[in-house]
Amino acid sequence: MSLTAHFIDNDWMLQKKVINFCQVKSHTGKNLTRMVESCLSSWGLTRVLSLTINNATSNDKTIEYMQKRLMSWNRLVLNGNYLHTRCCAHIINLIVQEGFKEDITTICRVHAAVKYVKSSPSRLSKFMECVAHVNIEYKSLVRLDVETRWNSTYLMLEAALKHHKEFEEFKLRDKKFMGMAPTYSDWEFVRSILPFLEIFNYATLRIFGSSYVISTMYMFEAFGIGMKIREMSTSWGVHMSVRTMVIRMKEKYDKYWGNPNHINMLLMISLMLHPSYKLKFTNWLIAKSFDGEGSESTCKLRDKVESSLRSLFEEVENDPHGYSRYFQSTRSSTSELDIYLEDARHNRLDLDVLNCTGGRVLDPYRCSLTPQMVEALVCTQDWIKKTPSPLPSNENDEFLEFERIEEELVPSLVTLDVTHSVSSTFTLDDD
Repeated sequence: MSLTAHFIDNDWMLQKKVINFCQVKSHTGKNLTRMVESCLSSWGLTRVLSLTINNATSNDKTIEYMQKRLMSWNRLVLNGNYLHTRCCAHIINLIVQEGFKEDITTICRVHAAVKYVKSSPSRLSKFMECVAHVNIEYKSLVRLDVETRWNSTYLMLEAALKHHKEFEEFKLRDKKFMGMAPTYSDWEFVRSILPFLEIFNYATLRIFGSSYVISTMYMFEAFGIGMKIREMSTSWGVHMSVRTMVIRMKEKYDKYWGNPNHINMLLMISLMLHPSYKLKFTNWLIAKSFDGEGSESTCKLRDKVESSLRSLFEEVENDPHGYSRYFQSTRSSTSELDIYLEDARHNRLDLDVLNCTGGRVLDPYRCSLTPQMVEALVCTQDWIKKTPSPLPSNENDEFLEFERIEEELVPSLVTLDVTHSVSSTFTLDDD
């Protein structure tokens, strides 16, 4: 289990620190609660705004137990009713994976074709000959997806579609490939679904990061996805297979974001407090995302958001140790305009969603370390790291870099007939 703390420091900068990484023997709600509570106590953390975890039954129990425990500390916002923040990236993954189930045959066929081409240096070399024969401008190679990451499937389909002519040429040169090659209807389905999947990929890139504030865009992206799903599920100008897939995705979307009672009010408040959105835009977005202006669900959610905001304001206002007393003691006579003009400029890279790097990886030698030593290494690395490492800025860049290296090595691998060896890596994920 990895526990990561996100907080605002004294300079009003968002910080992210790994405060715990340990082995979990039992994943029951009570056991996870005890481990989280122990970690918070050891760090002296008594105020928790929210917990972001994946959507598992054991995690629901963890939230229930944590809410009771933190309530006894009298340190929860809005009585802890919105302590649980569901992972947006994980929900997007569930929605898209549900849609993929509708036409899994096409995706499996494309996956098998890519896997066959990349399974040996000789096949990859033959495929590169097909690329040279077709003579297209897109020189990047095809890529395999990862079963648990839907966006890697999107990238695989995108790259494979650009090389569909090469696959046809490869089918003529390799008789074994003829039985597994994607058909014309497969390519048509991929071509029709990619623009829709691009919306999910863009939203994932926008919210998948920890070095910048994403609470203000969480529901903005979620509602935007919902509006597009509803639009395509009722449109007759969409490919029939795509429309059927979208209907399945809508059912999964409604489970998490389609019911006003399941929406976290802290995320709605964060959206409302954004200087570019505020109350009018939030009300408009709610109406567009549900049953329109004047509907029962729209009015209910609007009233709930506004009442939650007022309750939160009163809670902070009445706190004797809260912001209002601090503000009165530090209030300056300088105008807001002067303060704004004198404020330091922000580095544009700090706001660049594509500037987040990948996770932490332990090599095979460190995999044999004790859990206590692994925790010390992970936490120390996370804390002493000051600047982003000069790695590719996103997953797509990593693929392109690997393909460039692979393209350079393939001729030599074919010539020397080098035997591939497989090594395992231990990846430490935030979730």
